[in-house]
Amino acid sequence: MQRNISIEQQHPSFMETSRGDNWWIGPFFTAMGLLAFILYSTWAAFQNEHYQWGPYLSPFLCSPA
Repeated sequence: MQRNISIEQQHPSFMETSRGDNWWIGPFFTAMGLLAFILYSTWAAFQNEHYQWGPYLSPFLCSPA
């Protein structure tokens, strides 16, 4: 008995993967957290105040030598 199995090559569209799960959720939230940190740290660095809290100094402080 002979079976004919046809395997068609599917050409995925742009940015389409063959995975069916939502693999991109983890990297998406990682990228959003990194973007939020970059935006906040840029704002904090350019604010040029509130760089000291008790004995602690901000890493964005450029103190005179």
